[in-house]
Amino acid sequence: MKISFPRFPMHAKKWLILDLLGGVAGVLGGLGAVVLHLMIETINHLFFNLLLPHISFHISGYNLSIILLPLIGGLIVGPLVTKFAPETRGHGIPEVMEAVALKAGYIRKRVAFLKVLVSAITIGSGGSAGREGPIAQTGSAIGSSLAQIFKLEPDDAKLLVVCGLSAGIAGAFNAPLGGALFGMEVLLRGIGLFNAMPVIIASVVGAAVASSFLGEKPAFSAEGLTSWSPPELILYAILGLVFGIISVLWVKSFYAIEDVFERLKISPTYKPALGGLATGFLILLLPEHGIMGVGYEGVNKALAGELFLILLLTLGILKMIATSCTVGSGGSGGIFAPSLYIGAMFGAAMGLLFSFAFPSIADQPFTYALAGMAA
Repeated sequence: MKISFPRFPMHAKKWLILDLLGGVAGVLGGLGAVVLHLMIETINHLFFNLLLPHISFHISGYNLSIILLPLIGGLIVGPLVTKFAPETRGHGIPEVMEAVALKAGYIRKRVAFLKVLVSAITIGSGGSAGREGPIAQTGSAIGSSLAQIFKLEPDDAKLLVVCGLSAGIAGAFNAPLGGALFGMEVLLRGIGLFNAMPVIIASVVGAAVASSFLGEKPAFSAEGLTSWSPPELILYAILGLVFGIISVLWVKSFYAIEDVFERLKISPTYKPALGGLATGFLILLLPEHGIMGVGYEGVNKALAGELFLILLLTLGILKMIATSCTVGSGGSGGIFAPSLYIGAMFGAAMGLLFSFAFPSIADQPFTYALAGMAA
């Protein structure tokens, strides 16, 4: 007697294939986050531990040679970006959004490798930028490459781009739900239940892969900063209003500086070096507070209450300018981590002001640093 097995409907097969490819994108996106993290550490070691001691020049306790490190990084990054993949300059998210909206999810395969390389050099040499944007673009390129290999339809290719981006974000922050929501909301402006599952799988797998190599320690230390009292809601509302203004100033200043670099009558090959030189001058006086690189150490200092009011305001402003110079000049790096840094500095500053004005209400001023990061 012949036994007949039930056949899967076509949509079920398609769903299963996309789920499997989402898992593959998750593995590769998570590994991309690990590789970028390790490359930044390696290049930072080469520049600051091996190169800097040999070219150090001290005056009045300041090592003037630190100015040269982001400049050298820009000199390396500029030719690589200009010759091989111009879309890897900047923070990368607009290029991914363009690929999804206008190019049916198509991203050149070389972007995955080059984005990791040029971003690691930019950040590792002291440039002020984050690693989340680069890993998002890298993960997106991985997802697009999988779609090209398996010759998927445009809608499915876009979905795999979102899977790769979400896996990278989840791996960078060890936040699987955050990675999935980021990808679905930023790239697709919402997503149906059918398409959500591959993205969720990719994010969970990406976070698991990254944490297995990098550990499960959270990016920021925020212990004891979760308590609040009902009267503080008024203060948090005020903080939100102020941060609406700060956010507009941050965006406008970033694009204003970017426009300045675009109008310069020099080759794009050398603009990242010029931006690196400007960043080097900014980090000279305060090299230990996270203006250079990703800046997480500075955020943790703000959360721990180790910084005073004037320093907090100064660091927030300098991070705005340094990031605008690094990324706006054509260097490769993200603006998400700098935004968190800026939020932490100005949030902590407002917390101190609230604590001074309303000591009985705002008794934990550095909780506002955490709120500022969210705002």
